[in-house]
Amino acid sequence: MASLNADAIQVVGVGILDNQELAEQFQQEAQTDAADLVWSDSRDVWEAYDVNSQHTTILLDSSGAEIQRWSNFDPNAVAAAVG
Repeated sequence: MASLNADAIQVVGVGILDNQELAEQFQQEAQTDAADLVWSDSRDVWEAYDVNSQHTTILLDSSGAEIQRWSNFDPNAVAAAVG
């Protein structure tokens, strides 16, 4: 797995489906222990970023503008996009 430079990227996982326990399990399986998990009971964040499926990954720049998106979490693709 590619290494993400902690100074270059901040990973935030936003969960709204299933439950917190399953989100934590995904975090362990995806080896994203450095990611902050945020949980919401509404779809507001998904709607704001036009997300329509779980495990959507969106790379944003420091101002919050979208750079790239993937339909699944791939740490190697994210690391390559960050450079």
